[in-house]
Amino acid sequence: MSFRLICAFFSTFVVGLVLFFPMTAKADPIGTVVEVEGSATLSRSGGAPFALKLNDTVGMGDLLTTGAKSRLFILLADNTEWTLAENSRFRIDQYVFDSEDTASNKASYSLLEGGFRYVSGLVAKKENPDVSINSPAGTIGIRGTDITGAPDADGSYDVYVDDGTIDVASGGANTRLQRGQGTMIAKRGAAPLAPKEWKQGRLARLRTEVKLVRGGEMRDRIQKLQPQQMEMRQKLHERIQEKRGLNKDGLKKDGLNKEGMNREQRQELRQEKVEQRREAMQQHRSETETRRDTWLEKRNAEDDSQRQNRLRMQQQQQQKPMQQQPMQQKPMQQKPMQQKPLQQQQEKLLQQQQQPSQQKPLQQLLQQRIQR
Repeated sequence: MSFRLICAFFSTFVVGLVLFFPMTAKADPIGTVVEVEGSATLSRSGGAPFALKLNDTVGMGDLLTTGAKSRLFILLADNTEWTLAENSRFRIDQYVFDSEDTASNKASYSLLEGGFRYVSGLVAKKENPDVSINSPAGTIGIRGTDITGAPDADGSYDVYVDDGTIDVASGGANTRLQRGQGTMIAKRGAAPLAPKEWKQGRLARLRTEVKLVRGGEMRDRIQKLQPQQMEMRQKLHERIQEKRGLNKDGLKKDGLNKEGMNREQRQELRQEKVEQRREAMQQHRSETETRRDTWLEKRNAEDDSQRQNRLRMQQQQQQKPMQQQPMQQKPMQQKPMQQKPLQQQQEKLLQQQQQPSQQKPLQQLLQQRIQR
């Protein structure tokens, strides 16, 4: 077999592989698969779906799909948590996360079908977070939250807030839900109902849709993934710097940083920051020592006053028995003193009553003598 025939055969074989197994461009990893219960697949850039397994990475634009009686849990670089219920389709439309410059952080997701639970991460931890979810319930605006949404048996869609605040926009209406409130959208495009507290039975049914069987094991894996999370964050930061025309040190190709400062100017600025930091530390140390001395003086003064009060109370307790003895005897001694006047008054009354009876014979005798 000639060399040309071998080359032709090899090229034909390669073309056949490309036709049957089209190459897909792998997006920058922004998340990790932490738990797969049942079956779940990923489709990337219109390519053929492949089964997901633990520690697989996901990127922006990837389409995630879960099968019947299946659950999928992914952890994004900023620690955002997504739990997908069975028969769900989910896509990350936009994801910008810079751990060193949070002002430009934003994210947008699409839940095309099924149920979910979303727990916000660092992307939503700012004053006005730019995070939204396009779901069967409408567009959900996130304000740092923990929410769950899933279709109901009657064809409606339920959304409940466990923590934070969300805005649900559908059918030309906008409804704000606070912690502990839920709403329902009767059908796609309908206005959401007024928010209200749910009964435990309804809430339990909703939580069952996204409940993970191996939740404890999954939390252990999340802890072990933290070094990988830090590495992923660093790569995302470097990629954002590249898009801005900066290197990993935040410098442009001409040696100037984004503020237009050269190396000497940066060193001077760095030295000034070091001096300011040192002065701030010294000031903080002196303020801490001053507060400590003030606290010690106050505590010693309180201890002295408490000691004096305690001694005073002890002295008073020792003097109380000496003072209480005559006080207890006085009523006993006064009782006869109080009785004597009463007896004398009674005797006087008796005498007064007896005196008329004694005077009557005397008066009679005197009258008799006068008559004689």
